Amino acid sequence: MSNYKVTEPVEVENAQLIWRNFSGKAGKFNAEGVRNFNIIIDEDSYNKLANDGWNVRVVMPKNDMDPDTPPLYILPVKVSFKNRPPQIQLISSTGRRFLDEETISMLDFIDIKSCDAVISPYNYDVAGKQGVSGYLKSLYVTIVEDRFAGKYADIPTSAVNAIIGE
Repeated sequence: MSNYKVTEPVEVENAQLIWRNFSGKAGKFNAEGVRNFNIIIDEDSYNKLANDGWNVRVVMPKNDMDPDTPPLYILPVKVSFKNRPPQIQLISSTGRRFLDEETISMLDFIDIKSCDAVISPYNYDVAGKQGVSGYLKSLYVTIVEDRFAGKYADIPTSAVNAIIGE
């Protein structure tokens, strides 16, 4: 890690998100309430970020995979609404919708056409360990739409949506 604190965010255009847990659901690798996801990065980006102290990982292929399968280079990203909530926009043919702490969980299951992300660095020094964690600053997610989405796009939403919070 360099002697300088990381101050510049990481911008990833056409990000590929994996292991999405925007809902913060407890699981084998996740405590209840901890929202996160991972972005696949290329090897050069991995090397640069690792050199700067970012918490990045290499995930090797499983034994049952093709031996020529390359490793995955991963940038873990935390999602927190505590101090400075991230700006998250869901984009479709009908426009943009801002997602908040209550609606972000829909990103766990939607089909993503494209995604751009800005990740803020958080420099830490805890119990003698130093590094840089990534926190979501902004996310722009364009969804995959079926052929009927446009057909029904001009129909106004009903009062039922106001009741259920849409």
